[in-house]
Amino acid sequence: MIVERIFTKCSVSLLDGINRETGEITQVGLDITGQNIANKEFRFEASTGSTVGVMTLLELKENGVAPKKIILGKPDSNVIAGCILAGIPIEIEGMMQVDLPESELKKIENIPDFLARILVSEAKIVGAKGFIHVDAVQISGVSYKTIGDAGLKMLRFFAEKKLTVKVPTTLNPAGMDLKEWKSQGIPHEFAEKQLEIIEIFKQIGASLTVSCIPYDIIPLKSGSHLAFGESSAVSFVNSVRGCYTNRENPIKGLIAALTGFTIEYGMHLIENRKPDTRVRVECSLKTESDHGALGYYVGKFSTIPVYEGITPNHRELKAIAAAGAASGAIPLFYVKGIHDPPEMPDDLRVINFTTRELKEVYDELNTTSDLPDLIAVGCPHFNLDDLKALEPLLKGKRMKIPFWINTASIFKEQAEEIGLKERLETTGVHVYSDCCMVVAPIEKMNFRITATNSAKAAKYLKTFCKQEVIFKPLVELIKIAEGKNLDS
Repeated sequence: MIVERIFTKCSVSLLDGINRETGEITQVGLDITGQNIANKEFRFEASTGSTVGVMTLLELKENGVAPKKIILGKPDSNVIAGCILAGIPIEIEGMMQVDLPESELKKIENIPDFLARILVSEAKIVGAKGFIHVDAVQISGVSYKTIGDAGLKMLRFFAEKKLTVKVPTTLNPAGMDLKEWKSQGIPHEFAEKQLEIIEIFKQIGASLTVSCIPYDIIPLKSGSHLAFGESSAVSFVNSVRGCYTNRENPIKGLIAALTGFTIEYGMHLIENRKPDTRVRVECSLKTESDHGALGYYVGKFSTIPVYEGITPNHRELKAIAAAGAASGAIPLFYVKGIHDPPEMPDDLRVINFTTRELKEVYDELNTTSDLPDLIAVGCPHFNLDDLKALEPLLKGKRMKIPFWINTASIFKEQAEEIGLKERLETTGVHVYSDCCMVVAPIEKMNFRITATNSAKAAKYLKTFCKQEVIFKPLVELIKIAEGKNLDS
């Protein structure tokens, strides 16, 4: 029997590039857009964007529209682990499975069999050296919106095993403020599933640090090996904190938390951390949004870029990391003069980023000139310094449009203690913790146009949240929220 094959040399965004109910490729700009992978062999290069996209594979299997087999052009933990758990056959072009030495198998001999089998299977598929102990884990796939019923079913399975985490473990944002979800307007049926997810993570011992910026919350030592899931956090800790982690999907993150081990390959190996592109920034980047636009543009062309001609601050580095991991799959970047690469080959490809490319990104991410129904910032989350910096921008102003500020619960609590949260909210903004506009069910809350200063959010708001999008710097969003003309 001949099995039909869907073939592309492109990478695919699993989170927002495949219809989970039908198997149709919905990602715009691919040579296979509109084709259906259900019950066919599906060959693509690798996955891009959010690691939560792995849940698409489970949903496809649950809905009976999964591919018969997946063939990857290069190793990708995000896809491999999902295929193993969903029972979808997988192979990597040009790679033979390898047996692991007995010394490596001994490292995980006390791990529950079903977890060890997943680790061993992936290690063999990617030709890994073995396993490495991790110092901390951050699990993505916490929002009910991203994992769906198939993901919740998987979490229930793990909960029934009554296992607990072996290393410090934090969580990515949920789909709502865990305490103020009613005032946020979250549908009750969504909240029920979301609270069950959080309760399961609580039962296994995860910290209810529900944020995409764990690196601003927990101590991380340079040189530490981690298993982080949030794609922007992966890029940030590899690049700025000097840590070692792959882009771990929710399944791998959970396994790492429960065992203390992950697979030793990819970004855990120094030889894989060499730059592949020089990016010459030849225009002035004035805002966090401009830096996000830079990362977004480069993510389409590079895996490990070196940025030249910029001196970004902490929040701008977060914006670069988030956007580059959303438009592509950048796990690591360097900034010349700040975070220099260990070596700089002379023959690196060169990308020039000028005012033309900057405008191209803004033109791409802005889809409407109408007034927004919602303004949402904090992707990545604001920390306390970011909240403090916001106060003078809002002083004496009054927001006329719903305005969400997303942060971590620890920073919201600190802001409450010093009266900052109350002062901010007197202007009409709302400070929410634990959540993110992208993984909140905003499309079910009568929001149709969302404005943001995050290039990452702008990308997913359009494709994953079905929103018309306004992408502008924070000061311009405040003007919009006040009802002022931007030309004034």
